[in-house]
This record gives sequence, C-alpha cells and structure tokens, in this order.
Amino acid sequence: MIEEIEIRVPEDRVGEIFSSDEGESIAGTRVLRLQSTDARLVKVRELHRRKWKEGGYFYSSAVPHRAYTSAELDSSEVLLLRPQALFEPAGEECGTIYDDVGACAACGVADQLGPLRLPLSRIPTGVDFAVTIAGEMLLSDRAFAVFDDAQLSGFATEPILDSDSMGGAGTLPHWRQLLPDGVELAVSRDTLVGWSWGEAVPWPRYPRSCDHLIGPRLISELQVIDPGLRTDSMRTAGFFGERQGLLRPRPIMCTSPSVRTLVAEAALQGFIFERALFEGSADTSGSS
Repeated sequence: MIEEIEIRVPEDRVGEIFSSDEGESIAGTRVLRLQSTDARLVKVRELHRRKWKEGGYFYSSAVPHRAYTSAELDSSEVLLLRPQALFEPAGEECGTIYDDVGACAACGVADQLGPLRLPLSRIPTGVDFAVTIAGEMLLSDRAFAVFDDAQLSGFATEPILDSDSMGGAGTLPHWRQLLPDGVELAVSRDTLVGWSWGEAVPWPRYPRSCDHLIGPRLISELQVIDPGLRTDSMRTAGFFGERQGLLRPRPIMCTSPSVRTLVAEAALQGFIFERALFEGSADTSGSS
C-alpha cells in the first residue's frame, strides 16, 4: 500500500517548508502530494498547529490517499466501498422526506421517510453505482441482477421516484436505492478521525456531539471489530460526518471480498474498493 498526504498550501507560505519548484500551483494554492513517510510532514503538522493556535493556518486541507495492490485487496477479509461517481442534487432537494421531527437534535441523524426522489437526467451515466452529495446510494438494475443471482446477503433495494416525471410519482428506470441491510460493524478504538490528517486522533478521543457519531471524517484505514457472523454488505454501527445543510452523518459501507470479485467478473463500473481491517489482523501495509 502506498499512502500519500495531499496538502494544499497558500503560495505565500510554501517557502516556510518546501522549495519553490515543488508541487503544482493552482489558483494561488500549491498542491503537494507527499508520501506518508516523508519526514517533512512532522514539520508540516507542527507549523500548522502553531499557526492555528495563533488564529491562522499553514495548509488549507490535508487529505490522505491510498493505493493498494491487487494482492493486498485480494487478501482483505473486509473492504470499504467508495463511489467513483458523486453527483447533485441531493434527495431532499427533489422532494425526498426525512424525519426531522425525530432526528437527533445534536447531530442531525434522521430516518428517510418514503421513497428517494431524484431526476434521471442528473444521474451519472456509464456507472453501476453512484452516490448523491448527501450520501444516498444508487445501484443500477444491472448490478442488482448480478448481486441477486449470486444471492449476496445484506443488500436491500427500493424503487426511486423520478422527480422530473409528471407529479414526481413515476418510477425511475434503470436504478434502485441501495440500503445496506447487513451486519453492523463496531469501529475499533484505533481508527483515526478528524477534519483533516493533521488533527486526526483515535475516535474515542474526538469531541463528539452525541453517541451516534464516530467523527467528522475517516482519516486512517477503517478498523472494525470482527462480528463473527458476516454478510456481503455491512455498515459501521457509528456514523461519520456532521449535519451541514443537506448533508447528514452516514455510516460507512463495507463489503465482503465476494462483492469485489463479482464486480470485476461482471465488469460493473463505479465501485472503488479500499482495504479495511478487522481489529487484531496483521497489517501488511507498506510502500510497494
């Protein structure tokens, strides 16, 4: 596994640590990708923390990126699933109703009431898995048929209503809402969370507004407790994120290796798999 930290630094501050020819300049910001073993990252973290205490900052964002070999993913017992395609609008903008009355007053976690409503014209083409900016997951009919034929466990789907149709009551063709209905995974205390790489801490140490939450963002690889009984679709028992406008905290979806195998065999598009770890399992990471 190769891990890099992408940091974005205002041009007028780059010289405090980096040389003038490092990284890529984009609209007054220098974008640098450093391997996680780069010794300068210690200085980056220390300088940012010092400036933060003084009311400023060194970098505007610091995000980890990981690349896995096929062998590493093949040997994983549990995988984290991310979408290749994120899109707008969110369901709430199109008439999807959430239970705001029964929502958590602290974090905004709420149940979806009734069907997801979205316009067909805005859903990405050429993929079989897509997610709205609010975290609502869509699975193509093609992918559903593959998963259903293989009798994968833990997947539930519901029809989506086309918000562009007359009265918004027509069923959206080609797509279903994906609702993970499998085993819940307790998140290991060693999993790091935070708003950015530089302030990541084990999740029990992160100040949280309620017990629903694990943290605002996953920073490290996801570590979970082996539930013993596993399903092909699984989700974290705790939620990640914060309520910000249309955004609500959501669990992270995980899968068994069987899902990745089927996706590859059927040439399904839009699925990104990352390694997750069961607590206590051997970590085979390292530059490769």
